[in-house]
Amino acid sequence: MALRRLRIDELANAWVGDASTPFQLGLLGLFDAGPWSRADGAIDIEGVALELTARARCVDELRRRVLWTRPWEGRALWVEDPRFDPARHIEHVTLGATDDLTTWAANRSVHPLDLHAPLWRAVLVDGLPEG
Repeated sequence: MALRRLRIDELANAWVGDASTPFQLGLLGLFDAGPWSRADGAIDIEGVALELTARARCVDELRRRVLWTRPWEGRALWVEDPRFDPARHIEHVTLGATDDLTTWAANRSVHPLDLHAPLWRAVLVDGLPEG
């Protein structure tokens, strides 16, 4: 992989956030369980997580982390994370009967990412009222 320095906009995004106010983007998507539905009506969360893990391994950008430089060494670099394990970036949550998905997502979005690991996470959420 060729070394690539962070662009100015990428650096600005990293610098804007802090531990109590992270600056990150989120996407909330609702999917039909379809092939991931088990006979008992539950979702095969392990199967979904395994599929996401396998697909994430194939995306070079998801393997990259930021190598933060010291003053006078130039802008930070995107480098491949030698310890990359996509399973460490995939989580599972079951919502309670009274939980609201959008409120949960808004609250979850303020949990900062680890700035010394690839900058992404996927959270599989089940327990929605309509399955």
